[in-house]
Amino acid sequence: MSNFKRDIVNAMELGESIEAIQVMEHMGYEAEQAHITEGIYEGQQVKRCLDLLDYEYNDGYGSANCHRVYIFTKTKVHYINEYDGSTQICCVPRHPEVVNPRTRMAFLEARLEEAHMISDELKDKLERRENELTILRKPQA
Repeated sequence: MSNFKRDIVNAMELGESIEAIQVMEHMGYEAEQAHITEGIYEGQQVKRCLDLLDYEYNDGYGSANCHRVYIFTKTKVHYINEYDGSTQICCVPRHPEVVNPRTRMAFLEARLEEAHMISDELKDKLERRENELTILRKPQA
C-alpha cells in the first residue's frame, strides 16, 4: 500500500509547485474515495485537493486503485500510468520542447562520469579503512 498524496508530492521535482489538479473518476474496484468531487482544482484549492487525495491505495500489481488525475506544474503535466499492472505517476512536458539527442547523451555521459568518480573515491576510502583495520588487528608484540 502507498499514500496517493505522498506519491504525488514525491513525483514533483525539487522546487516544482503544483498549479492545478484535474481529478477524474476513481479507477479502482474499491471506490472508498469516490466521494471526491471530480473537477479542476486551482490556486488555493490545490492544497484542499491534495488533502482529499491523502489516502492509501494499492500501487502494486492489479488495476489502479486511485483517482485518475492530471497534475499541472509550470513545465510538466503529471498523470497516472498503469504498466504491466503496476501504478505510477509519470510526466510529460507541458509545452512542446526541442530535445536534442546529442545534448541529452552528453548530459547522461557527464552524469555517468560523475558517478564513476564518486565510485572511485568510495573505493579508495574503503581500501584505506580496510588497511587501517588490518593494522589494528595485528597482534601487538
